[in-house]
Amino acid sequence: MARCLTRVAFALLATVATVAAPPASAQDTYRQPPAPIAQILDAERTPLVGVSPDRTNMLLLERYEMPSISELAAPEARLAGLRINRSTNASSRAPTYKGLRLQRIGEGATPQPERRIALPPGARVWSTSWSPDSRRVAFWMMSNSGVSLWLADVASATAREVGPVALNGALGVPCSWIDSSKLLCRLSPSNRGAPPRGVPD
Repeated sequence: MARCLTRVAFALLATVATVAAPPASAQDTYRQPPAPIAQILDAERTPLVGVSPDRTNMLLLERYEMPSISELAAPEARLAGLRINRSTNASSRAPTYKGLRLQRIGEGATPQPERRIALPPGARVWSTSWSPDSRRVAFWMMSNSGVSLWLADVASATAREVGPVALNGALGVPCSWIDSSKLLCRLSPSNRGAPPRGVPD
């Protein structure tokens, strides 16, 4: 009797699965979520904030709404819990930012509008660091081929690339301020070869 009931149960489950499963089609395309869900996912995110050491300026980091498919699909090397993008030699899981803004703050400060630091189109800022004298901001720009060092001048709200310098960000932020005019950075060797063949992602 138990065997008969088991066979009947399996038959019912197979019937339900056959009815519930939609027919496979070679014409299926990428499906967008309903409009309310898409609007929530694409909404502008609250920027992160970094205050200068002298407490007179605030740096706002504008976050991307969602990572791109190319970022998620990029090959990565996995080593002792690290996830390293072999093309950039930096963490493949590090968040990036699309814009930087400066805002004057502090007791008695004259109200001023926010100032946007001009960046290249499609910029992917990895992280930022204020200089000890609060006059500059170092930040690291991620590209498909590596990580570069940039400096922003707070007074003029302008930025420039330092280098070209290929930074090594495999173990985190690659540079630290020594004093207000010098940075100590880890570099990737210019003669580094291709990854060994046969190494799995």
